[in-house]
Amino acid sequence: MISGSFWMMSVNLFQRGVGFISTIILARLLPPEDFGLVAMATVIMAFLQALTQFGFDVALIQKRDATREHFDTAWTYNILFAITSGSILAALAWPAARFYGEPRIIPIMLVFAATVLMQGFQNIGVVRFRKDLEFQREFNFLAGVKLCSFIVTISIAIIWRNYWALVIGTLSGSVVTVVLSFILHDFRPRLSIAKSKELFSFSIWMFLNNILYFMRTRGADLIVGRVLGPRSLGLFTVGQEVASLPTNELIAPINRAIFPGYSKIADDKNRLRAAFVNVISTIAMVALPAAVGIAVVSDLAIPLFLGENWIDAVPLVEILAMVGLLGALHSNTGVAYIALGKPYIHVFLQLGATLILFPLVVLVAPKGGIYSVAYAYLIANGASFVVNVFVASRLLDLTVLHLLATAIRPLLAALVMFGCVSAVKPVLAANAFLSVQLLSCMALGALVYISTVLLLWVSAGRPAGAETFVLETARRLPVVGRLSRLLLANR
Repeated sequence: MISGSFWMMSVNLFQRGVGFISTIILARLLPPEDFGLVAMATVIMAFLQALTQFGFDVALIQKRDATREHFDTAWTYNILFAITSGSILAALAWPAARFYGEPRIIPIMLVFAATVLMQGFQNIGVVRFRKDLEFQREFNFLAGVKLCSFIVTISIAIIWRNYWALVIGTLSGSVVTVVLSFILHDFRPRLSIAKSKELFSFSIWMFLNNILYFMRTRGADLIVGRVLGPRSLGLFTVGQEVASLPTNELIAPINRAIFPGYSKIADDKNRLRAAFVNVISTIAMVALPAAVGIAVVSDLAIPLFLGENWIDAVPLVEILAMVGLLGALHSNTGVAYIALGKPYIHVFLQLGATLILFPLVVLVAPKGGIYSVAYAYLIANGASFVVNVFVASRLLDLTVLHLLATAIRPLLAALVMFGCVSAVKPVLAANAFLSVQLLSCMALGALVYISTVLLLWVSAGRPAGAETFVLETARRLPVVGRLSRLLLANR
Protein backbone atom coordinates (compact mmCIF):
# COMPACT_ATOMS: atom_id res chain seq x y z
CA MET A 1 0.00 0.00 0.00
CA ILE A 2 2.86 2.39 0.86
CA SER A 3 4.72 1.55 -2.35
CA GLY A 4 1.54 2.00 -4.35
CA SER A 5 0.88 5.36 -2.74
CA PHE A 6 4.32 6.57 -3.77
CA TRP A 7 3.80 5.41 -7.35
CA MET A 8 0.34 6.95 -7.56
CA MET A 9 1.58 10.20 -6.02
CA SER A 10 4.40 10.16 -8.56
CA VAL A 11 2.05 9.73 -11.50
CA ASN A 12 -0.31 12.37 -10.15
CA LEU A 13 2.55 14.79 -9.55
CA PHE A 14 3.65 14.13 -13.12
CA GLN A 15 0.12 14.55 -14.48
CA ARG A 16 -0.59 17.66 -12.45
CA GLY A 17 2.83 19.07 -13.20
CA VAL A 18 2.21 18.65 -16.91
CA GLY A 19 -1.34 19.93 -16.42
CA PHE A 20 -0.11 22.96 -14.52
CA ILE A 21 2.42 23.80 -17.22
CA SER A 22 -0.33 23.32 -19.79
CA THR A 23 -2.66 25.63 -17.86
CA ILE A 24 0.03 28.32 -17.62
CA ILE A 25 0.73 28.18 -21.36
CA LEU A 26 -2.93 28.01 -22.35
CA ALA A 27 -3.91 30.85 -19.99
CA ARG A 28 -1.34 33.02 -21.77
CA LEU A 29 -2.61 32.02 -25.20
CA LEU A 30 -6.37 31.85 -24.58
CA PRO A 31 -8.80 34.21 -22.78
CA PRO A 32 -11.04 33.12 -19.85
CA GLU A 33 -14.03 33.05 -22.23
CA ASP A 34 -12.49 30.16 -24.19
CA PHE A 35 -12.07 28.09 -21.02
CA GLY A 36 -15.66 28.88 -20.03
CA LEU A 37 -16.99 27.97 -23.46
CA VAL A 38 -15.36 24.54 -23.36
CA ALA A 39 -16.46 24.08 -19.74
CA MET A 40 -20.09 24.58 -20.83
CA ALA A 41 -19.81 21.52 -23.04
CA THR A 42 -17.56 19.61 -20.68
CA VAL A 43 -20.04 19.72 -17.82
CA ILE A 44 -22.72 18.10 -20.00
CA MET A 45 -20.27 15.43 -21.13
CA ALA A 46 -19.25 14.77 -17.54
CA PHE A 47 -22.87 14.44 -16.46
CA LEU A 48 -23.64 11.87 -19.17
CA GLN A 49 -20.52 9.94 -18.24
CA ALA A 50 -21.64 9.94 -14.61
CA LEU A 51 -24.97 8.48 -15.71
CA THR A 52 -23.20 5.56 -17.38
CA GLN A 53 -20.26 5.05 -15.01
CA PHE A 54 -21.06 2.01 -12.90
CA GLY A 55 -17.59 1.77 -11.37
CA PHE A 56 -16.88 -1.67 -12.82
CA ASP A 57 -13.16 -1.14 -12.19
CA VAL A 58 -13.88 -0.67 -8.49
CA ALA A 59 -16.10 -3.78 -8.47
CA LEU A 60 -13.36 -5.84 -10.13
CA ILE A 61 -10.82 -4.72 -7.55
CA GLN A 62 -13.16 -5.22 -4.59
CA LYS A 63 -14.11 -8.73 -5.80
CA ARG A 64 -11.16 -10.89 -4.81
CA ASP A 65 -12.09 -13.87 -7.01
CA ALA A 66 -12.85 -11.92 -10.20
CA THR A 67 -12.50 -14.14 -13.30
CA ARG A 68 -11.98 -13.43 -16.98
CA GLU A 69 -15.75 -13.46 -17.47
CA HIS A 70 -16.09 -10.61 -14.97
CA PHE A 71 -13.55 -8.54 -16.93
CA ASP A 72 -15.18 -9.36 -20.27
CA THR A 73 -18.61 -8.41 -18.95
CA ALA A 74 -17.31 -5.10 -17.60
CA TRP A 75 -15.67 -4.29 -20.97
CA THR A 76 -18.83 -5.13 -22.89
CA TYR A 77 -20.97 -2.82 -20.79
CA ASN A 78 -18.36 -0.07 -20.99
CA ILE A 79 -18.72 -0.16 -24.79
CA LEU A 80 -22.51 -0.18 -24.66
CA PHE A 81 -22.61 2.73 -22.24
CA ALA A 82 -20.07 4.67 -24.31
CA ILE A 83 -22.19 4.28 -27.44
CA THR A 84 -25.25 5.43 -25.52
CA SER A 85 -23.52 8.42 -23.93
CA GLY A 86 -21.90 9.51 -27.18
CA SER A 87 -25.20 9.38 -29.05
CA ILE A 88 -27.06 11.34 -26.39
CA LEU A 89 -24.27 13.93 -26.18
CA ALA A 90 -24.42 14.49 -29.92
CA ALA A 91 -28.22 14.81 -29.80
CA LEU A 92 -28.00 17.37 -26.97
CA ALA A 93 -25.64 19.68 -28.88
CA TRP A 94 -28.39 21.86 -30.33
CA PRO A 95 -30.60 22.05 -27.19
CA ALA A 96 -27.49 22.91 -25.15
CA ALA A 97 -26.63 25.74 -27.54
CA ARG A 98 -30.10 27.20 -27.01
CA PHE A 99 -29.88 26.71 -23.23
CA TYR A 100 -26.61 28.64 -22.99
CA GLY A 101 -27.36 31.02 -25.85
CA GLU A 102 -24.02 29.98 -27.35
CA PRO A 103 -24.07 28.28 -30.79
CA ARG A 104 -20.31 27.64 -30.77
CA ILE A 105 -20.71 24.68 -28.40
CA ILE A 106 -22.49 22.59 -31.07
CA PRO A 107 -19.32 21.42 -32.87
CA ILE A 108 -17.52 21.17 -29.53
CA MET A 109 -20.12 18.73 -28.22
CA LEU A 110 -20.01 16.68 -31.42
CA VAL A 111 -16.25 16.21 -30.97
CA PHE A 112 -16.81 15.36 -27.29
CA ALA A 113 -19.37 12.74 -28.39
CA ALA A 114 -16.62 11.03 -30.39
CA THR A 115 -14.35 11.35 -27.33
CA VAL A 116 -16.85 9.55 -25.09
CA LEU A 117 -17.40 6.82 -27.69
CA MET A 118 -13.67 6.19 -27.95
CA GLN A 119 -13.21 5.92 -24.16
CA GLY A 120 -15.52 2.91 -23.95
CA PHE A 121 -13.07 0.72 -25.87
CA GLN A 122 -10.21 1.05 -23.35
CA ASN A 123 -8.71 -2.34 -22.51
CA ILE A 124 -10.32 -3.42 -19.21
CA GLY A 125 -7.16 -5.41 -18.48
CA VAL A 126 -5.38 -2.29 -17.18
CA VAL A 127 -7.55 -2.57 -14.05
CA ARG A 128 -5.24 -5.43 -13.08
CA PHE A 129 -2.43 -2.91 -12.58
CA ARG A 130 -4.22 -1.71 -9.43
CA LYS A 131 -5.83 -5.01 -8.48
CA ASP A 132 -2.45 -6.76 -8.48
CA LEU A 133 -0.70 -3.71 -6.96
CA GLU A 134 1.46 -3.25 -10.07
CA PHE A 135 1.56 0.51 -9.69
CA GLN A 136 4.72 1.08 -11.73
CA ARG A 137 2.88 -0.19 -14.81
CA GLU A 138 -0.06 2.05 -13.90
CA PHE A 139 2.39 4.96 -13.78
CA ASN A 140 3.68 4.19 -17.28
CA PHE A 141 0.14 4.01 -18.65
CA LEU A 142 -1.24 7.22 -17.11
CA ALA A 143 1.92 9.26 -17.64
CA GLY A 144 2.06 8.27 -21.31
CA VAL A 145 -1.52 9.36 -21.88
CA LYS A 146 -0.99 12.72 -20.18
CA LEU A 147 2.21 13.51 -22.05
CA CYS A 148 0.73 12.77 -25.48
CA SER A 149 -2.37 14.83 -24.75
CA PHE A 150 -0.20 17.73 -23.55
CA ILE A 151 1.86 17.77 -26.75
CA VAL A 152 -1.25 17.80 -28.95
CA THR A 153 -3.07 20.48 -26.93
CA ILE A 154 -0.16 22.93 -26.74
CA SER A 155 0.77 22.45 -30.40
CA ILE A 156 -2.76 23.30 -31.55
CA ALA A 157 -2.99 26.24 -29.13
CA ILE A 158 0.20 27.76 -30.52
CA ILE A 159 -1.02 27.35 -34.10
CA TRP A 160 -4.74 28.21 -33.79
CA ARG A 161 -4.86 30.36 -30.63
CA ASN A 162 -8.46 29.40 -29.79
CA TYR A 163 -10.58 26.99 -27.76
CA TRP A 164 -10.20 24.17 -30.29
CA ALA A 165 -6.87 23.35 -28.67
CA LEU A 166 -8.75 22.27 -25.52
CA VAL A 167 -11.29 20.27 -27.54
CA ILE A 168 -8.87 18.39 -29.78
CA GLY A 169 -6.56 17.83 -26.81
CA THR A 170 -9.38 16.03 -24.99
CA LEU A 171 -10.12 13.84 -28.01
CA SER A 172 -6.45 12.96 -28.44
CA GLY A 173 -6.28 11.88 -24.79
CA SER A 174 -9.06 9.33 -25.37
CA VAL A 175 -7.43 7.95 -28.51
CA VAL A 176 -4.06 7.54 -26.79
CA THR A 177 -5.73 5.93 -23.75
CA VAL A 178 -7.24 3.17 -25.87
CA VAL A 179 -4.08 2.55 -27.89
CA LEU A 180 -1.76 2.43 -24.87
CA SER A 181 -4.15 0.23 -22.87
CA PHE A 182 -3.74 -2.52 -25.46
CA ILE A 183 0.00 -1.96 -25.89
CA LEU A 184 0.83 -2.05 -22.17
CA HIS A 185 -1.41 -4.97 -21.13
CA ASP A 186 -1.69 -8.31 -22.92
CA PHE A 187 -5.28 -8.99 -21.80
CA ARG A 188 -7.58 -9.17 -24.83
CA PRO A 189 -11.23 -8.69 -23.80
CA ARG A 190 -14.14 -10.42 -25.48
CA LEU A 191 -17.80 -9.51 -25.68
CA SER A 192 -19.76 -11.17 -22.86
CA ILE A 193 -22.55 -10.46 -20.38
CA ALA A 194 -22.14 -13.66 -18.36
CA LYS A 195 -21.47 -11.92 -15.02
CA SER A 196 -23.96 -9.06 -15.33
CA LYS A 197 -25.86 -9.80 -12.12
CA GLU A 198 -22.75 -10.02 -9.95
CA LEU A 199 -21.25 -6.80 -11.26
CA PHE A 200 -24.43 -4.73 -11.13
CA SER A 201 -25.34 -5.81 -7.61
CA PHE A 202 -22.26 -3.92 -6.39
CA SER A 203 -21.87 -1.34 -9.12
CA ILE A 204 -25.36 0.16 -8.79
CA TRP A 205 -24.11 1.91 -5.68
CA MET A 206 -21.03 3.15 -7.52
CA PHE A 207 -23.34 4.44 -10.26
CA LEU A 208 -25.34 6.47 -7.75
CA ASN A 209 -22.14 7.65 -6.10
CA ASN A 210 -20.72 8.85 -9.43
CA ILE A 211 -23.84 10.87 -10.18
CA LEU A 212 -23.81 12.51 -6.77
CA TYR A 213 -20.09 13.16 -6.97
CA PHE A 214 -20.60 14.89 -10.30
CA MET A 215 -23.41 16.99 -8.87
CA ARG A 216 -21.20 18.02 -5.95
CA THR A 217 -18.13 18.86 -7.99
CA ARG A 218 -19.44 19.96 -11.40
CA GLY A 219 -23.19 20.41 -11.13
CA ALA A 220 -22.93 24.06 -10.14
CA ASP A 221 -21.10 24.74 -13.42
CA LEU A 222 -24.46 24.49 -15.20
CA ILE A 223 -25.87 27.24 -13.00
CA VAL A 224 -22.76 29.41 -13.20
CA GLY A 225 -22.59 29.09 -16.99
CA ARG A 226 -26.29 29.83 -17.40
CA VAL A 227 -26.58 32.68 -14.90
CA LEU A 228 -23.14 34.31 -14.92
CA GLY A 229 -21.79 33.54 -18.42
CA PRO A 230 -18.65 31.98 -19.90
CA ARG A 231 -16.11 34.36 -18.33
CA SER A 232 -17.31 33.67 -14.78
CA LEU A 233 -17.42 29.95 -15.51
CA GLY A 234 -13.90 30.11 -16.93
CA LEU A 235 -12.62 31.87 -13.79
CA PHE A 236 -14.41 29.37 -11.55
CA THR A 237 -13.14 26.35 -13.50
CA VAL A 238 -9.51 27.49 -13.52
CA GLY A 239 -9.83 28.59 -9.87
CA GLN A 240 -10.89 25.06 -8.95
CA GLU A 241 -8.05 23.65 -11.04
CA VAL A 242 -5.41 25.74 -9.27
CA ALA A 243 -6.92 25.31 -5.79
CA SER A 244 -7.09 21.52 -6.11
CA LEU A 245 -3.49 21.12 -7.27
CA PRO A 246 -1.85 20.78 -3.85
CA THR A 247 -4.63 18.91 -2.02
CA ASN A 248 -6.94 16.60 -3.93
CA GLU A 249 -4.33 15.95 -6.58
CA LEU A 250 -1.85 14.77 -3.96
CA ILE A 251 -4.43 12.88 -1.92
CA ALA A 252 -6.36 11.21 -4.76
CA PRO A 253 -3.43 8.95 -5.72
CA ILE A 254 -3.03 7.87 -2.10
CA ASN A 255 -6.68 6.82 -1.99
CA ARG A 256 -6.34 5.14 -5.38
CA ALA A 257 -3.45 3.01 -4.11
CA ILE A 258 -4.92 2.38 -0.66
CA PHE A 259 -8.24 0.95 -1.89
CA PRO A 260 -6.85 -2.41 -3.11
CA GLY A 261 -4.97 -2.75 0.20
CA TYR A 262 -8.07 -1.97 2.26
CA SER A 263 -10.00 -4.56 0.24
CA LYS A 264 -7.45 -7.25 1.09
CA ILE A 265 -7.65 -6.62 4.88
CA ALA A 266 -11.35 -5.68 5.11
CA ASP A 267 -12.12 -8.88 7.08
CA ASP A 268 -9.71 -7.90 9.87
CA LYS A 269 -11.17 -4.80 11.52
CA ASN A 270 -8.16 -4.26 13.78
CA ARG A 271 -5.75 -4.12 10.85
CA LEU A 272 -8.15 -1.99 8.83
CA ARG A 273 -8.63 0.44 11.71
CA ALA A 274 -4.87 0.79 12.25
CA ALA A 275 -4.28 1.30 8.52
CA PHE A 276 -7.09 3.86 8.33
CA VAL A 277 -5.70 5.96 11.19
CA ASN A 278 -2.23 5.91 9.66
CA VAL A 279 -3.57 6.93 6.25
CA ILE A 280 -5.69 9.76 7.69
CA SER A 281 -2.71 11.13 9.64
CA THR A 282 -0.56 11.02 6.51
CA ILE A 283 -3.25 12.75 4.45
CA ALA A 284 -3.49 15.50 7.09
CA MET A 285 0.29 15.87 7.05
CA VAL A 286 0.22 16.51 3.29
CA ALA A 287 -3.11 18.28 2.73
CA LEU A 288 -2.98 20.92 5.47
CA PRO A 289 0.25 22.68 4.44
CA ALA A 290 -0.62 22.28 0.76
CA ALA A 291 -4.04 23.92 1.05
CA VAL A 292 -2.95 26.67 3.42
CA GLY A 293 0.12 27.28 1.28
CA ILE A 294 -1.76 27.75 -1.98
CA ALA A 295 -4.25 30.05 -0.25
CA VAL A 296 -1.58 32.31 1.23
CA VAL A 297 0.45 32.69 -1.99
CA SER A 298 -2.40 32.72 -4.55
CA ASP A 299 -2.14 36.51 -4.93
CA LEU A 300 1.47 35.99 -6.06
CA ALA A 301 1.06 32.79 -8.07
CA ILE A 302 -2.00 33.73 -10.16
CA PRO A 303 -0.63 36.95 -11.74
CA LEU A 304 2.83 35.41 -12.15
CA PHE A 305 1.75 32.21 -13.89
CA LEU A 306 -1.60 33.04 -15.49
CA GLY A 307 -1.34 36.78 -16.08
CA GLU A 308 -3.38 39.83 -15.13
CA ASN A 309 -6.47 38.57 -17.01
CA TRP A 310 -6.93 36.02 -14.22
CA ILE A 311 -6.49 38.27 -11.19
CA ASP A 312 -10.19 37.91 -10.31
CA ALA A 313 -9.52 34.21 -9.65
CA VAL A 314 -7.37 34.97 -6.58
CA PRO A 315 -10.25 35.17 -4.04
CA LEU A 316 -11.74 32.04 -5.60
CA VAL A 317 -8.52 30.10 -5.10
CA GLU A 318 -8.32 31.23 -1.46
CA ILE A 319 -11.83 29.91 -0.76
CA LEU A 320 -11.65 26.79 -2.93
CA ALA A 321 -8.33 25.75 -1.39
CA MET A 322 -10.19 25.31 1.91
CA VAL A 323 -12.93 23.42 0.08
CA GLY A 324 -10.29 21.07 -1.30
CA LEU A 325 -8.74 20.67 2.12
CA LEU A 326 -11.99 19.56 3.75
CA GLY A 327 -12.63 17.17 0.90
CA ALA A 328 -9.13 15.72 1.15
CA LEU A 329 -9.34 15.18 4.91
CA HIS A 330 -12.44 12.99 4.69
CA SER A 331 -11.87 11.48 1.23
CA ASN A 332 -10.41 8.26 2.65
CA THR A 333 -13.60 7.51 4.57
CA GLY A 334 -15.37 6.73 1.29
CA VAL A 335 -12.57 4.36 0.34
CA ALA A 336 -13.05 2.52 3.64
CA TYR A 337 -16.83 2.25 3.18
CA ILE A 338 -16.42 0.73 -0.29
CA ALA A 339 -13.64 -1.65 0.77
CA LEU A 340 -15.90 -2.91 3.55
CA GLY A 341 -18.58 -3.69 0.97
CA LYS A 342 -20.81 -0.84 2.19
CA PRO A 343 -20.81 1.65 -0.69
CA TYR A 344 -24.37 2.68 0.19
CA ILE A 345 -23.02 4.62 3.18
CA HIS A 346 -20.90 6.72 0.84
CA VAL A 347 -23.88 7.26 -1.46
CA PHE A 348 -26.17 8.53 1.29
CA LEU A 349 -23.52 10.88 2.62
CA GLN A 350 -22.88 12.22 -0.89
CA LEU A 351 -26.61 12.75 -1.27
CA GLY A 352 -26.77 14.78 1.95
CA ALA A 353 -23.92 17.04 0.84
CA THR A 354 -25.53 17.54 -2.57
CA LEU A 355 -28.85 18.50 -1.01
CA ILE A 356 -27.02 21.19 0.95
CA LEU A 357 -24.95 22.47 -1.96
CA PHE A 358 -27.46 22.89 -4.75
CA PRO A 359 -30.11 25.00 -2.98
CA LEU A 360 -27.32 27.26 -1.74
CA VAL A 361 -25.87 27.72 -5.24
CA VAL A 362 -29.27 28.40 -6.79
CA LEU A 363 -30.00 30.92 -4.03
CA VAL A 364 -26.74 32.89 -4.01
CA ALA A 365 -25.40 32.73 -7.60
CA PRO A 366 -27.70 35.33 -9.25
CA LYS A 367 -26.88 38.10 -6.76
CA GLY A 368 -23.64 37.01 -5.09
CA GLY A 369 -21.69 35.89 -8.18
CA ILE A 370 -18.97 33.26 -8.35
CA TYR A 371 -17.50 34.12 -4.94
CA SER A 372 -20.78 33.27 -3.23
CA VAL A 373 -20.83 29.97 -5.15
CA ALA A 374 -17.38 29.19 -3.74
CA TYR A 375 -18.66 29.84 -0.20
CA ALA A 376 -21.61 27.52 -0.89
CA TYR A 377 -19.10 24.77 -1.71
CA LEU A 378 -17.24 25.53 1.51
CA ILE A 379 -20.39 25.18 3.62
CA ALA A 380 -21.42 21.91 1.94
CA ASN A 381 -17.96 20.38 2.28
CA GLY A 382 -17.75 21.46 5.91
CA ALA A 383 -21.01 19.69 6.71
CA SER A 384 -19.86 16.59 4.79
CA PHE A 385 -16.58 16.54 6.72
CA VAL A 386 -18.33 16.60 10.11
CA VAL A 387 -20.76 13.81 9.22
CA ASN A 388 -18.08 11.61 7.64
CA VAL A 389 -15.82 11.86 10.67
CA PHE A 390 -18.68 10.78 12.93
CA VAL A 391 -19.81 7.87 10.70
CA ALA A 392 -16.28 6.56 10.07
CA SER A 393 -15.44 6.65 13.76
CA ARG A 394 -18.55 4.61 14.59
CA LEU A 395 -17.98 2.12 11.77
CA LEU A 396 -14.35 1.44 12.74
CA ASP A 397 -14.86 1.59 16.52
CA LEU A 398 -12.89 4.82 16.93
CA THR A 399 -13.70 7.88 19.00
CA VAL A 400 -14.21 11.15 17.15
CA LEU A 401 -11.51 12.77 19.28
CA HIS A 402 -9.04 10.01 18.40
CA LEU A 403 -9.69 10.55 14.72
CA LEU A 404 -9.44 14.35 14.92
CA ALA A 405 -6.29 14.12 17.03
CA THR A 406 -4.41 12.65 14.07
CA ALA A 407 -4.47 16.09 12.45
CA ILE A 408 -3.72 18.32 15.44
CA ARG A 409 0.04 18.69 14.90
CA PRO A 410 -0.21 19.36 11.14
CA LEU A 411 -3.03 21.84 11.82
CA LEU A 412 -1.02 23.82 14.36
CA ALA A 413 2.06 23.77 12.14
CA ALA A 414 0.03 24.96 9.13
CA LEU A 415 -1.36 27.87 11.15
CA VAL A 416 2.15 28.88 12.24
CA MET A 417 3.25 28.66 8.62
CA PHE A 418 0.35 30.85 7.52
CA GLY A 419 1.20 33.50 10.12
CA CYS A 420 4.89 33.62 9.23
CA VAL A 421 4.34 33.82 5.46
CA SER A 422 1.61 36.47 5.87
CA ALA A 423 3.95 38.57 8.02
CA VAL A 424 6.82 38.39 5.54
CA LYS A 425 4.84 39.06 2.35
CA PRO A 426 4.52 42.86 2.81
CA VAL A 427 8.28 43.16 3.36
CA LEU A 428 9.04 41.15 0.23
CA ALA A 429 6.49 43.09 -1.83
CA ALA A 430 8.46 46.29 -1.34
CA ASN A 431 11.87 44.83 -2.15
CA ALA A 432 11.63 41.94 -4.62
CA PHE A 433 10.28 40.81 -7.98
CA LEU A 434 7.06 38.79 -8.00
CA SER A 435 8.90 35.54 -8.80
CA VAL A 436 11.35 36.12 -5.95
CA GLN A 437 8.47 36.87 -3.58
CA LEU A 438 6.75 33.61 -4.49
CA LEU A 439 9.85 31.43 -4.19
CA SER A 440 10.81 33.06 -0.90
CA CYS A 441 7.34 32.51 0.56
CA MET A 442 7.33 28.88 -0.56
CA ALA A 443 10.75 28.21 0.93
CA LEU A 444 9.87 29.96 4.17
CA GLY A 445 6.55 28.14 4.43
CA ALA A 446 8.14 24.73 3.90
CA LEU A 447 10.88 25.43 6.44
CA VAL A 448 8.47 26.72 9.09
CA TYR A 449 5.97 23.90 8.59
CA ILE A 450 8.51 21.07 8.73
CA SER A 451 10.30 22.56 11.72
CA THR A 452 7.07 23.15 13.64
CA VAL A 453 5.72 19.65 12.96
CA LEU A 454 8.95 18.03 14.14
CA LEU A 455 9.08 20.24 17.23
CA LEU A 456 5.50 19.36 18.16
CA TRP A 457 6.16 15.67 17.50
CA VAL A 458 9.25 15.61 19.70
CA SER A 459 7.40 17.57 22.44
CA ALA A 460 4.61 14.97 22.34
CA GLY A 461 7.09 12.18 23.04
CA ARG A 462 7.65 11.17 19.39
CA PRO A 463 4.51 9.01 19.09
CA ALA A 464 3.87 6.64 16.19
CA GLY A 465 2.16 8.36 13.29
CA ALA A 466 2.73 10.08 9.97
CA GLU A 467 5.92 11.73 11.24
CA THR A 468 7.38 8.34 12.12
CA PHE A 469 6.53 6.94 8.71
CA VAL A 470 8.10 9.89 6.89
CA LEU A 471 11.27 9.74 8.98
CA GLU A 472 11.54 5.97 8.59
CA THR A 473 11.43 6.49 4.84
CA ALA A 474 13.81 9.47 4.90
CA ARG A 475 16.45 7.68 6.96
CA ARG A 476 17.56 5.84 3.81
CA LEU A 477 18.23 9.09 1.95
CA PRO A 478 21.80 10.43 1.83
CA VAL A 479 21.19 14.08 2.80
CA VAL A 480 18.53 13.93 5.50
CA GLY A 481 19.14 10.37 6.63
CA ARG A 482 21.37 11.31 9.56
CA LEU A 483 18.82 13.80 10.94
CA SER A 484 16.03 11.24 10.53
CA ARG A 485 17.99 8.59 12.39
CA LEU A 486 18.74 11.08 15.16
CA LEU A 487 15.07 12.00 15.59
CA LEU A 488 14.02 8.35 15.61
CA ALA A 489 16.68 7.33 18.11
CA ASN A 490 15.46 6.17 21.53
CA ARG A 491 11.79 6.38 20.58
